[in-house]
Amino acid sequence: GNSIKRNLTSSMAAFWAAQPFVIVASVDENGRLWSSLLAGETGFIQVLDSFTMQINAVHHHSALLYQNLMSNPTVGLIVNGRFPFRLAQNGA
Repeated sequence: GNSIKRNLTSSMAAFWAAQPFVIVASVDENGRLWSSLLAGETGFIQVLDSFTMQINAVHHHSALLYQNLMSNPTVGLIVNGRFPFRLAQNGA
């Protein structure tokens, strides 16, 4: 069907902007999966254009996430909320 989109839509932008936190899945240089909780004020996740998101958050263990992103910039984003739908984003 049409539930899988290649680009970010305006409804996705509104969804992401309303999130109080996001879990970022990253992979370290040895191929191990890590999850990092990022949180911020409403709107800390911004959709800049149809292919770009920006997360403005402070992470207490940011050195590990930063190191993982330097060796492999591909991430997965996970949210947990009370919504009638599910949204997952993957990208680099």
